[in-house]
Amino acid sequence: MQLFVEHISNIDCSCLDAEHGLIGASWIVDILLTGQLDEQGMVMDFGDVKKLIKNIIDNNLDHTLIIPTQTNNVTITKKATSCEIKYKFSKGKIEHISPYEAVSLIETDTITLEILEKYLEKIILAALPDNSISVNIKLREEDIKGANYVYSHGLKQHQGNCQRIAHGHRSQIKIIADDKRSNILEEKWASLWHGKYLANQIDIKDTFTENQINYTKFEYQASQGKFQLTIPTACCYLIDNETTIEYISQYICKTLSKETTSKLQIFAYEGINKGAVSYNS
Repeated sequence: MQLFVEHISNIDCSCLDAEHGLIGASWIVDILLTGQLDEQGMVMDFGDVKKLIKNIIDNNLDHTLIIPTQTNNVTITKKATSCEIKYKFSKGKIEHISPYEAVSLIETDTITLEILEKYLEKIILAALPDNSISVNIKLREEDIKGANYVYSHGLKQHQGNCQRIAHGHRSQIKIIADDKRSNILEEKWASLWHGKYLANQIDIKDTFTENQINYTKFEYQASQGKFQLTIPTACCYLIDNETTIEYISQYICKTLSKETTSKLQIFAYEGINKGAVSYNS
């Protein structure tokens, strides 16, 4: 007998990417359990499934930087309380230092959805109370009609996992100008921020040039520990506030209001089915 739960949870994370360096991602998680019926006539209670699986996902992959440990472009240095990642890609290098909880080290030379599904299946299977149940995980992207983009960021003041300096999202954006949706403006902003690291300029620790490439180093202390990220400046987009979705929506609205007299509504999404809306009147 099989028990399924569609959209049991979401994963918001970032991965290392040969073109962008950091690439944000958001995936919907579906699960299929196969096993015999118990004395209640169930494979497993829905409430138990949701609680267990969500807890596992929240502590694995979600809000982390996913690292393929076997690629030649990555160097990993493990210390007592922190993990240092160095990555070479087409536009330069990335250096990431964080507590271990902020990274997911996957033993592979490339990251694919199939590999991550198998990784989660193994962890979930080990946590199930009944070893006669088999697990199948499916990761899928949200079906977005219209403009979408991926970005990475970190929120140092957040008390949860959003404080991790390099996690990300795949997000849609909706811009209403004079009560009509503007595909042109949506595509403009999606293109501007696609593959970018969005950051608060107050978190800049240093800027320097190496091998004719300009770099920006970000650093902050948060409740989970100390975080550092060095990334090519060309891969960054700076604003003068924390990169919460509320400030992101507000930033787009204020910037566009300087360019147009239209009445604006900015629906900025942070991953799947959540976001913030700003108005200029």
